[in-house]
Parts: sequence; C-alpha cells; structure tokens
Amino acid sequence: MDAHQVEDRCGATPADWLHFDLVLGLGLDLLPVVSNTAAEVSPDSKLRDLGKTPSRYNAARQVVGIAGWTGYAASDDELARWADEPDYGICIQTRAARALDIDVPDDAAARAITDFIALWLGYDLPTRFRANSGKVLLAFHMPGGFAKRKLVVEGGVIEFLATGQQFVAAGLHPSGARYEWRGGLPAALPELSVDEFEALWSALAAQFAVEPVAQGDALAPRQRGPSVATPDPVADWLRSEGLVLGEDRDGALQLACPWQHEHTTGEAGDGSTVWFPAGTNGYDRGHFKCLHGHCTGRGDGEFLEAVGYAETAAEEFDVVVAPAGSAAEHERPRYVRDKQGKIEATLDNAAKAVRDPYEIGFDIRYDTFRAEMMLAERGTGGWRAFEDQDVSAIRIQMERCGFKRLSKELARDAIALIAKENRFDTAITWLETLRHDGAPRIDTFLRDYLGAADTPYTRAVSRYLWTALAGRVLEPGCEAPMVPVLIGGQGVGKTRSVKAISPAREFFSEMNLADRDADTSRQMRGKLVIELGELRGLHSRDAEAIKAFISRTDESWIPKYEEFGTTFPRRSVFIGTSNQLQFLDDDTGERRWLPVEVGQCDADAVARDRLQLWAEARDAFIVEGIAWQDAERLAREVHGRHKIQDEWTQLISDWLDAPQDFAESGETNATCDFLRICDVARGALKIEARSLGRREEMRIGKCLRALGYERVSKWIEKRSAWVWARISSPPPHHLSLPLTT
Repeated sequence: MDAHQVEDRCGATPADWLHFDLVLGLGLDLLPVVSNTAAEVSPDSKLRDLGKTPSRYNAARQVVGIAGWTGYAASDDELARWADEPDYGICIQTRAARALDIDVPDDAAARAITDFIALWLGYDLPTRFRANSGKVLLAFHMPGGFAKRKLVVEGGVIEFLATGQQFVAAGLHPSGARYEWRGGLPAALPELSVDEFEALWSALAAQFAVEPVAQGDALAPRQRGPSVATPDPVADWLRSEGLVLGEDRDGALQLACPWQHEHTTGEAGDGSTVWFPAGTNGYDRGHFKCLHGHCTGRGDGEFLEAVGYAETAAEEFDVVVAPAGSAAEHERPRYVRDKQGKIEATLDNAAKAVRDPYEIGFDIRYDTFRAEMMLAERGTGGWRAFEDQDVSAIRIQMERCGFKRLSKELARDAIALIAKENRFDTAITWLETLRHDGAPRIDTFLRDYLGAADTPYTRAVSRYLWTALAGRVLEPGCEAPMVPVLIGGQGVGKTRSVKAISPAREFFSEMNLADRDADTSRQMRGKLVIELGELRGLHSRDAEAIKAFISRTDESWIPKYEEFGTTFPRRSVFIGTSNQLQFLDDDTGERRWLPVEVGQCDADAVARDRLQLWAEARDAFIVEGIAWQDAERLAREVHGRHKIQDEWTQLISDWLDAPQDFAESGETNATCDFLRICDVARGALKIEARSLGRREEMRIGKCLRALGYERVSKWIEKRSAWVWARISSPPPHHLSLPLTT
C-alpha cells in the first residue's frame, strides 16, 4: 500500500493489523476503533468520543461501542474483516501488553520523562507518538494482574495502563494527526518483571511526581492479604463434594484443575490450582487461580461451571460486587442528631444510613434488567429482589443504630433513592462473563437442535434468533421486530427447547397475545425468552394492534412503591410455537413472522450447549448487530405455505371467472371496472345485502385483496363511493399476494 492510499484511510492499514497480530502475537487482544471523526454515532449508543475507545459500525453504518470489550478475544475472521474496513484503527487491550502513557503535551517535558526511563532501563521502550503533540506512550509486556495507577507530574500525568484498559496503536487521532511509532512499528515488546516495573515506578515518582503518590491495594498486583471470617458457599460446596485435596496455611484450598488434561507439567494437589475462600488472602469473594499457562484468563465463572457448581447453585445470574472494606475501619456517617444524640428521622439522614452497608447490614442496588430494587447481605453478593419485610428489617436496624422512629414511607423513599444511585445490570454482567470455545453453533441451531431442514432460510432465522437474544441483553430495547415460529407435531419438544434457551427458568415466560398490554408489560420485566405458545391470541385482536405490540421496543408500567410510571427497554425475544401449519391471515403483518417447520427437538442438547450458544451469539452481535436482513428477505418465499386459506376465496375466484349475468359478449365478472361487496356477496356467496354484517364484509374484502383487488374510492352516480378494483393479476392457484412492505 503506497503513501497516497494510507492517507486515504482514517484507520490502520491491513499491514498494521498483520503486524500487531502475527509479529507481536497480540491478535486476541486487538479490537477496532472507528477513527473517522466524520462518522455518525448511533443515537442509541452511549459512545461519547470517536477514535479513543473500542467501537464499530452497526448495520446502518452508525458508530456504536463494543459492549463487554474487556473480555473479548478476537478471531482470525474478525481480524480479517476489521483490516478491510478503512475507517477502523487498532485498539490493544492491555492485558498482555502494558503501557506507560506520558500524558504531557509539552514536548520537552515529555522527552525528559522518556529519556529518564530509557536511562533507567538501559534501552528505549517502543514509543507511540503523533506529530502535533508531545504526548507519547511506551509499550511493553509484563505478566500478572494489575490495576490502573497514575502519577501527577509537571504539566500532566503519567498513567500505567493495566488490565481492563486499552490504547490506540494505529489510525487517526481525533485531532487529525496519525499515530506513529518511533523507528517504525515495534519488532517486539520487551518484557519487564514486576520488580523492575515497581522499581521504575518508584523512581519516576521520586523524580517527577508533584503530588503525593496514593498507596493501597488498588495500585498494585494482588498480594496475599489478611484473612477475615466470611461465608463462602463455594468453598463449602467444594468440601462437601470431596474436591478439596488439601488446605494451605493461608486458607487456600488445593484442587485438581478441571482442565488438568491440558497442562504440560505438574499434578493434582501440587498447589498450582487453588480456590481462595472469601475473606482469605485479601479476597472479599472467593477466587479461582491456576498457575498453568493453558488456564491463563480463565475466570471464576468458567471454573464454577466446569466443576458443576453452576448447575447445583440457585439458578441466578452471578453478579460481581465491589469489595467491601473492614468493619473495624468503618467510620459512621455524620448524621444530624438531637441534643440527646439521637439521630433525627429525616430523609437526608436515612439516605446516609442506607448508602452505608455497615449501618444497615445490606448492600442495595437497582437492577436495570429486572427493573427492580435488589439487596444482598453486606459483602456477600447474594442478590435477591426486595420484599415487604426487608423494609421493616432495615427500619429496625436503623433504629438500633440510634435513629428515632422512622416511618415506612420515609424508609422506602431513602431505599429507592440509594438503589437508583447504584444501578447494575445482571443480564449484561452474566453475558459478558461467558467464554466461547470457538465452535460455530448458532447458524445451524434449528437444524442441529430442532430437526429443521438445512436451508439458507433456516440458517438465516437461526442467526437472527440468537443475535436478537444477545442484542436485547447488550443493547436493551434494540430493534428485534420478527418472531421465529416453531411449527411441529404435538410432543416433539418445542416448548421444552424454547425454555432450554433461557439461562434460567425465571428468565422465561409464556404469553397470550390476547392479554392486556399493562399485564404483558409487567410479565415481560426481567425476561429474556418469551414463548407465544400455540400463538394464543394471535387472531383475537386487531391485526394492527398485534403488529404494534410485536414491534415495540419499550414497555411502560408503574413499579411497586412508586407513584409515577416508568418506561423500560425490552430485553426479551418472542419465540412462537404451533401445531398448525397455517396461521398467517394478514398480508401486511407477515414480515413479523418467521415460520420454521421443525422435527424432533433435542431440548437436552440445547440446555447442554446453552452457554456456548449465548457466548457465540454475543460475539456475533458485537461484530454485526442483529442479523435480520436475510431472514426477512427469505421469509417472503416461505409465507405462502403458512397462510390461512379461506374457502370463500375459491368461491369468489370462480365467480370472477364466470360470465357476467347480462353481458352480451361473454365478458366475465373480473372484467368489470369495479366490484361492490354486496354484488360479490350475492353473486359468489348467495348472501343477500340484508344479511351482510361487518364481519362478512371484512372477510369478503380480505378474499378480494388476496385475489389482486384493492379498496378504492370512485365517483359513481354523482357521488363518491368505496368499491373494489383490480390492481394486479391474481396470484397463481389463487394464493395470497406476496408480502408488501
């Protein structure tokens, strides 16, 4: 690629992608970043700045962020696609590569810092820079788990970019200057030991820091810390199942690694694989650790699933909570008190108490997925929905802590306020923790698990279904207006298989389309999968109302304990099931339905592979969004087989082909300029005008529309009248017209 071509690209070149992937071996840690500052940001995206954080184009070529990018591992196919997009720069996640970001605009000041580092190490670190600023970034390797830290220096800061962060390695900076590397792209990233880095950091602090350097565990790799008595149900379960091979003096439980067959050295019980129970070694929650290279990056969730704990534990999303401090170090809030020292029962005081889990004994948060308040005993992470008695328990605890008598209303107001201050999303947290094994499953889901034929259409519906499921988790309320409908005989396992898609029973629900919207809104709260069993209610409401309901992206209702209504984005995807082959009776609404004929369904296999299906769907959605285009296009060829055929249609068709009653030239009724409902009813169906009701008129109109007619206004006998006129040739075999949008 010549210089002119490079200048035409806002992003990195294909050669850049190959270099960071193959030469530096960072392929798994690479992500795209849209470097074109003229690109349009999606109105649904929370992305604020272009060119600085991982981002991509959606199907509408609008920029969106990459949900869950801190746990993302790129595949070879994704790297190839990203390299072909001229607007994509390269982000490097700093989980193997690390960086010192010298955020000092003045060139001379920044140069003094980089010269100091080179002198201290004895060599230059690979240096990324841009021509219009003194700011530079130094890249290197360092093993271990680290958190971000920074030094405030004259004119700026020095930041250490560690686990969970990233930097842009190639592409265009928002200022218009390209990122460059001194001496060209680095041939390798030198590795620093932890001791070398800590010594360098201390030297930088002593030489350049202009503010005191913060100290604490958050600024260093995790060290063995103090142990405190903390309940750990996982440790108890490991012991009860006989999985603990020994116990170290620091409390760590020696285990056989569930992936031991992948290890090249060591043996079970040698101390290389352990579970740190909650409260030991500085861990506030239990933690899995295996020192073998094959287990690098494997987290607690994967370990628990591998040993079988996830199946026996309560069917609940695993929620990661912030570490709690030590009760002995707790400083009570500064309350407003009376002269006797009693805490006044004010909303401000109550909010201070509820905000502090040491005061009330609970952590309180608001789950945006469930759209409800949650609480857990302090530091346990055992989240559950709020119940009436919890308000009473918190009031009792607050009064024991010195509060004057609190009203239930005041306590509820304080709880609601603090819960909304501490929002989290259990669905996103759960999905981001899953790890895909690389095996493709979602495209052939309907074939492999539900016995459907292997066609481009069933593959398109499979991909739509799973990317829609993942999309509704990661981007709440995103457009997913089509409903896959599984059609098969009684007892083949359709409903069991739909239930098996849901990660837990409580996130599945059945729905009747005839129910009132207010009821369905409440029913959909906190659900991921909703079955429209036997399509109940499909023909009981106005077709337009059904279409509007299926297409809606938000729900409105009034939550418990709240005065005002709330609107929350849909998180669920509808899946219909039916024993009837024909169910479509509305031409204009056909595009909402994706009928698929299934065979014997393997619900057990769906449950077995469920987490892998969700993980693959997440990765697919992050790259391409919801894959709806092929499913919608190919469904048009399938809908005719599933349309309800009205016997009146054939009678009317025969009448249209018959000669007119008073015609002299043998002209048929179909050659008339227009038709009136009453004429069709009398001539084709032998129904007199006096017996025609609204229902019969609508039924005749639907038949005429299927035969190529449309309702139009014509001037007849000096007045305007609604009649039916042919606008197209009748479809073959008198089937319904193709889908119109």
